[in-house]
Amino acid sequence: MKSIIIALLVATLSFSGYAQTKKNNMETTLKEQMASYTSKPIYYVEYSSSGCLVDIRINDSSVQKDYNPGTVGGAVITANPAILKSGKQRVTVRLIPYRGDTLITEKEPFTMRIGYKDFMEPSGDEGRRWHWVMEMPPIVMPEEGLSYYEWSGEFEAKVPYQVVGWSDCIDLREIPDIEQRVVAKFNEFRQLYIDGKYDELKRLQHPKYYELAVMLYEDENDIEKKHMSDVADGESQDKSGYQPVEDYNLVFYADGRLVTLEKYDKEFEYYHNSALLWYAKKNEDGTAYANSYLLQFGIRKGTNELVLIQ
Repeated sequence: MKSIIIALLVATLSFSGYAQTKKNNMETTLKEQMASYTSKPIYYVEYSSSGCLVDIRINDSSVQKDYNPGTVGGAVITANPAILKSGKQRVTVRLIPYRGDTLITEKEPFTMRIGYKDFMEPSGDEGRRWHWVMEMPPIVMPEEGLSYYEWSGEFEAKVPYQVVGWSDCIDLREIPDIEQRVVAKFNEFRQLYIDGKYDELKRLQHPKYYELAVMLYEDENDIEKKHMSDVADGESQDKSGYQPVEDYNLVFYADGRLVTLEKYDKEFEYYHNSALLWYAKKNEDGTAYANSYLLQFGIRKGTNELVLIQ
């Protein structure tokens, strides 16, 4: 099997909805807003997997989609971008066999727990303490193995913010021409990168980066650094490395309110979370470097325009 060295530069483009927090208004900067908080919890998903491919969602928003074979031990994934506001959060785990296999046969294929660290609390010698809020029950494996496994649960999250995200979007699954419209959007953004139109990309990215900053307790300087990093990455890349948008899967998230194109690269036997890809030239050993640009679109209620959400 050929290998590929993947640097998933997730240039996650635009939630396209403006953050709404209890204290945010036109006169309040993000820095001032963050200074008003008495707690800053960051929620994490900690999981291990063996002998299976993994799909973890919170509120049906993708937190981790590990569709590349290999054992994972104690991975920690930030969950705040899937938490729009305080309250009950729905968790779904789906496990499937490796490609070419029909069954999951490991005795303990998957474990997971969710907790948070409060970044207003002091950090000791061992870092900030964990506050665990949920642990997935052990999987009872039949002797013959499992062809598929799914588990759902809930946990309570308490965060000081509230953002729009995809909450005001319509269900896209019944729109007849949704695939063609999404492909057109992917090609539109691909061309913006090829043409180096970074001002337009910044305009489209900014609402998403703003909401992400709220959810991760960042400020305006952090947003600007992300924009500058996007420009630096784009300028350093050979434009011929942008791949055509093809051989994709149409995938819905957030109960049909988000849609995207994902891709399995047959040549490298590697899964990408986006069909908008940039590849460097292959090395003699068959490896390459790639960037994957995440684009998730929605249509806000009362409109008919497909816009970037996450």
